[in-house]
Amino acid sequence: QVFSDRALEPFDITASPPSDVVSETWKLARWIRSNIWYYSHPGGTCRVHRGDDLPGVVDSDLRVRGTKGLRVADASVLPVSPT
Repeated sequence: QVFSDRALEPFDITASPPSDVVSETWKLARWIRSNIWYYSHPGGTCRVHRGDDLPGVVDSDLRVRGTKGLRVADASVLPVSPT
């Protein structure tokens, strides 16, 4: 039903699980993990610690707190997604 919804008509959705896979939840979950790709990168998932607010994962120099020599250098530290 999800794949045939009108809202998805503009998208080329050709992957659909075989009927024997749909019959059991664990088989469907395994099929999804093996066949579905997403083309986005979650942003804003690593909170930056500023000292006066809630603790963050990284400091203002993007060093991961509690580690040595590890920094975050991706969109996970961006509070708003650039578009």
